[in-house]
Amino acid sequence: MEFNEVLVKQRLIHLQNQIEEKETFEDGITSIKVLLIDYYPCASPSLRESLYCAVCHVASTLRTKFTEREFWLLGKELFEEAERRVADSSEKEYMKTCIARACEQLNITLDQQEVSEFAFNGQFPDDYVPPPPTLQVAHELLATLGVVAGSSQDMREDGNTSESASVLIEDMVDNMDEVRGFQNLIASINIVASIEASLQGLAAVRPMKPPPASKEVIENLPIVTISEEMMARLGSDIECAVCRENLIISEEMHELPCKHLFHLLCLKPWLDKHNSCPICRHELPTDDQAYESWKEREAKRMRP
Repeated sequence: MEFNEVLVKQRLIHLQNQIEEKETFEDGITSIKVLLIDYYPCASPSLRESLYCAVCHVASTLRTKFTEREFWLLGKELFEEAERRVADSSEKEYMKTCIARACEQLNITLDQQEVSEFAFNGQFPDDYVPPPPTLQVAHELLATLGVVAGSSQDMREDGNTSESASVLIEDMVDNMDEVRGFQNLIASINIVASIEASLQGLAAVRPMKPPPASKEVIENLPIVTISEEMMARLGSDIECAVCRENLIISEEMHELPCKHLFHLLCLKPWLDKHNSCPICRHELPTDDQAYESWKEREAKRMRP
């Protein structure tokens, strides 16, 4: 499959901006999923990284900006698609973390999700165990809390304990919705603990988001003046990728190391939040030593 990876990367940049707004979020996340499905299998390592970063940006946007259920459903579908495709173990684990977070937001336990997927296909796994009967649930929860303790002989010797446990069980059967809610609460606590542990492990392997460009690098970017010769070489329709305004002769522009040009007032706000060219994603140095060390390790890992 032949395609222009530069155009795909530019499209991803546009879509990442699109999902920042509620009105365009659904179209943006749907398009990112389509690009992931169409291009990830045959993409270069660089494009795969861009696709993965776009999915991570969706996760960050959902976590910080949106609570709408339909948005989280779309996000969950995207994370599941990405988890099936990425090969890097740390990326796969982070996608699993994103799926768990989406399930938590949607009030879906991971067990419920697995069962619902099989039920949708009209079958259950061979090892699927149906929910225990109501009375059994009550007994198990009481045992967990230490209310029903000891052997049957102990229970017979202590009539008060046995009677108290029986009363508790009857009350729990009558109020099983609350009991199951308590069980779900315990499961949620375990899920949150698992998510926190995964995030801590992930932070040691991969930064969540690239830091902004180095202040010194920004201050020392060269300034070029658009000349007639330059306009003829670049074409009359050349524009600033940030504000989308066409460049004019005698206008002063910032030039990045990749040779792309931008208005002075447009580029700095962008680089205050990002560390790469808005067009080609060529990265500039940052002031974050941890991120720079990670980049060096990744570069060494990618070398043949």
